[in-house]
Amino acid sequence: PLLPQTSIQRPLSPLEVKRIQTEITQLNQQAQTQLEEGKEIEAFRLWYRELKLQRAIGKLAEIEALGRIGNIAWSNNLSSDLQNISERLVMLQQEIVETKKNNLQLLNSLGQSYQQVRDIDRAIAVYQQLLTKSQKDLNKQQNILETLGKLYLAKFDYQQAADIYNQLLNLLANNNLDQSQALTTSKKQDYLEQLATIYDFSTEPNQAILVKEQLAEYYLKNQAQLEQLAKLKISLAQDYQSLNKLKLASQHYQEAASLALSLQQFALASEALQKLGQ
Repeated sequence: PLLPQTSIQRPLSPLEVKRIQTEITQLNQQAQTQLEEGKEIEAFRLWYRELKLQRAIGKLAEIEALGRIGNIAWSNNLSSDLQNISERLVMLQQEIVETKKNNLQLLNSLGQSYQQVRDIDRAIAVYQQLLTKSQKDLNKQQNILETLGKLYLAKFDYQQAADIYNQLLNLLANNNLDQSQALTTSKKQDYLEQLATIYDFSTEPNQAILVKEQLAEYYLKNQAQLEQLAKLKISLAQDYQSLNKLKLASQHYQEAASLALSLQQFALASEALQKLGQ
């Protein structure tokens, strides 16, 4: 009864939209209460009613609601509800593609909703699309690449993740992004840390060493990160040891032990000395 009973296709009036949104808020609150009481079927019956009303408002409202409710289904291991919601997102994506309009807001919302329902592959495909459409906006590119990096890591695709974080480093090095120098430095350190972790997981000591040597310079400049520098020195030593470069490995173990002792990080110093002894 909230929807206009007419055969004429017309946009909803502001008053009609407001009435629908009020009903949506109430349905969501009721559904949350039912879920808290352990009544999952009753809760999702209400949420499905909400989704039908969101559909009347428009694609953006429906996609955002599908992501939110899909996340609830995932958190509560409700596979059939999660599948229903995922299938509806796919249908909406097809409709968006068929309109052949570069609606970046819809695509961005779709990518976020795919993340919420844990459909990583489809989320990646959407963000790759967005990346192609955002070539002139460097800050938007940066945000999309950061999201892609996290998604590739979530599916343990270390090669693709490494490519993404290397792209981010190149973006910082070659372009004047609309951000402060402090933020740029912080971002670069974050990307290097992610790359170091990736190369450790994928057992690429040569690549790991290149990244960790850069990271060491950042930690050395920041007194608050000296403990991280000691840990990094141990990690670097292990990389050199795996390549049978024992002199360099020994040097980094000694530096790690010395630094850890000066910081009174005795467990860390002990670890470095034990590995040095070996």
